[in-house]
Amino acid sequence: MGSLIINGEKIPFTDIATGSYKSTDPYFQQSLDYCKAWLLGKETFELQTSGSTGKPKTITVARIQMEASAKGTGQFFNIQKGASLLCCLNTEMIAGKMMLVRGMEWDADVMLLKPIANPLAEIGGARFDFSAMVPLQLENVINNADTSSKLSDITYLIIGGAPMSEILRKRASAYPNSIYQTFGMTETVSHVALAKVGLQQSPVYKALPGVKFGQTEDRRLVISSPMGRENRLETNDIVQLISDEEFIWIGRADFAINSGGVKIHPEEIENQILPVLEKTFPGKNYFIFGLPDDTLGQKVCLLIENGQVGENQARDLQMQIQALVSKYAVPKAVFFLEHFEVTASGKINRRATIERLA
Repeated sequence: MGSLIINGEKIPFTDIATGSYKSTDPYFQQSLDYCKAWLLGKETFELQTSGSTGKPKTITVARIQMEASAKGTGQFFNIQKGASLLCCLNTEMIAGKMMLVRGMEWDADVMLLKPIANPLAEIGGARFDFSAMVPLQLENVINNADTSSKLSDITYLIIGGAPMSEILRKRASAYPNSIYQTFGMTETVSHVALAKVGLQQSPVYKALPGVKFGQTEDRRLVISSPMGRENRLETNDIVQLISDEEFIWIGRADFAINSGGVKIHPEEIENQILPVLEKTFPGKNYFIFGLPDDTLGQKVCLLIENGQVGENQARDLQMQIQALVSKYAVPKAVFFLEHFEVTASGKINRRATIERLA
């Protein structure tokens, strides 16, 4: 059986199961408690959703779902027993918990770190077969001269929690190892599909073994998987369905804007205007959203995480955007906020951020 590695100390899962190892650090202890419950055969677990598309809520997940998720990921990457894993995600959330489950189900050695901005600054010269990060962690790793070369020491790296920007995808694709963006949700206990990071602007997501995809009439993705609580899960994700095992993600149905009868998906526009935003407001977060409008029903707006700027600069930004998107998608107004609201898992909370404009 594998082990957890905490602060350089290797703790066999057998010792964790008996409770013979304790930590004085509350974060590490809650991770140990979770592992102990799993190793002793607990059948259900209470998990918190991220709250990025609605109010955070607690859901109950069955052990068999999490076993299926770990099995599917292991088969997708052909992970062997005794593999070396790096867990640098928050183990109080589903993504971090699933890293622990994978370690236990794969009989792997798991180096457990606190969820810091640049996890590879803490690993020394260690190499790993598998790890998971959020986009911000990957960006910090690449931007740091001391850690950027260490990224190649992870054979398979999955990126989840939020979509990767086009620029980050391009930078990540230059590395020789295999980096994938995930698609999933708490209801499917982590990802059900993975897309290889490359130069393409619209990556193709491929299903884990045992997962099948369908689509509603309004193009929302339908998932059938052993990881889900329901045999048929209708999502709010608009996709281009390629087959029952592949799709291209378009955006969220609940973020869609109906402007003058034209349906606009903010995530599509955000990718299209990225070159202008990176040039004008480098490194700043932004997103497209809709506001009520007497004429159009909803008008397209742009919100940028930055201190207030002059009207001329905002107007110039709108003119540059006109060259990149259809006339219906050009923002009718540009807003600025010094700080965006984020969820407990670090995602931008669009609804809470927009409410601050009121």
